[in-house]
Amino acid sequence: MVKTLQRKLAIKGATLNKAEKKLRKRSEFLDAWEVSLKTKEVEMVSERDEIERLKRLLRKVGEDLLALSERTEPDFESISIDEDIIEDMTLREEPEEKKSFLGLFKGKSKKSKKIFKSPPRRRPPPSKERQALREALEAKRERLRSQSAEELTLEDIEEPLEDELGVELGEEEAVYSCPACGTEISLNDEVCSGCNAELNWGT
Repeated sequence: MVKTLQRKLAIKGATLNKAEKKLRKRSEFLDAWEVSLKTKEVEMVSERDEIERLKRLLRKVGEDLLALSERTEPDFESISIDEDIIEDMTLREEPEEKKSFLGLFKGKSKKSKKIFKSPPRRRPPPSKERQALREALEAKRERLRSQSAEELTLEDIEEPLEDELGVELGEEEAVYSCPACGTEISLNDEVCSGCNAELNWGT
């Protein structure tokens, strides 16, 4: 009978040990859960404080915008501009070759009152030289008018043009097109090579 009681007590002791282990594990789980809840509570409090701070900031921005929209005249006294920025914004003097014919502002100089600069003008030749040149050109034109088409040469036509234009036309032969068929012809041709039409250079 004693052995039977000992056996029952041993079974009950083992059962109690298992129950104690389960309770210990449950207690550890509850402790960890409590720590997690406290951590989440701290995070929620921090987020709530941040939301309140953003609300106050938005409220202040809205009040500033409302006050700015109701302001009728700008407060120029509260606006400060650095003098160095104003100095950099002034127009700088451009080189002489870049100035247009209208002229440009003269940079940072405050003493200069002349804003626009007139373009340089070409000095015309003296009146005597102009008169002599005009008379020479008229004489050459009269000589060309008096000559017939057969007597004219390429030099007779180029010379007054060179004098009047002030450039040298060169020795290259000019190329033209036949008015009848469109074939290329030159001043030295008397008959078109395409349609055999006579070329009258005097008309």
